[in-house]
Amino acid sequence: MNLFHEAERVILQPNQRQPALNTPLGSLAFSLTVSGQTYLPSHYGALQQGGSFYHYESDTFDCELVLCRPALDARLSLALQECWGAVFRIKSHAPTTIRGCGFSAFWQEGFSWSESGSDTGEHLEAVVYENPEYRLHLGTQDGHMLMIRKHRGDRIPQSLNLESDFEQHGLITSSEQGIEVPMTEIEPHETCQIHFVAAWTRNMEEDNSTWLAVDQLAANILHTEGLL
Repeated sequence: MNLFHEAERVILQPNQRQPALNTPLGSLAFSLTVSGQTYLPSHYGALQQGGSFYHYESDTFDCELVLCRPALDARLSLALQECWGAVFRIKSHAPTTIRGCGFSAFWQEGFSWSESGSDTGEHLEAVVYENPEYRLHLGTQDGHMLMIRKHRGDRIPQSLNLESDFEQHGLITSSEQGIEVPMTEIEPHETCQIHFVAAWTRNMEEDNSTWLAVDQLAANILHTEGLL
């Protein structure tokens, strides 16, 4: 099953390694957990503009991950050293319901950042990591934005029910380890999409380019590779 339109042209080969992004501050890995079990992709394919496509094989669901550079404003792009997005999509096999799953972006051992802290904004859950030389922001959409997407019918399951500000702010876990987004039940007719963005540049005062860069819609991330 192709969860991303136009991804059927990607040539796949066997792969069971953790998807990861190498940065000047260390390696950021991207992980999928379904019903308490962590899955590795079964196949990998190279995308035309330098991105990567991962397919997760299971008897009960299909999941795909696209890792690529977002389409950025020219001025913002010049201020950054690099910016990458990771977009997960998952859909269960009928008649199975996915009882719970989680998506995460986390640091692997050997990172070189020395300070970190929360740096959220409107509709954005983000963490900043830095050392004297580099600064990196890691971000995803917050609980409020996920509820907006649910009501729009934009690939968020109807079971997600965050009525209060407290529930919306408490859904996502962000820390020095990274960011984790848990998700509630996904019915067979539903597709769930969660994304992360990482952006880094030289560490300079009064430069918010990395924070601005991680506040992205999934369509902007996928645009460079021509995926929908």
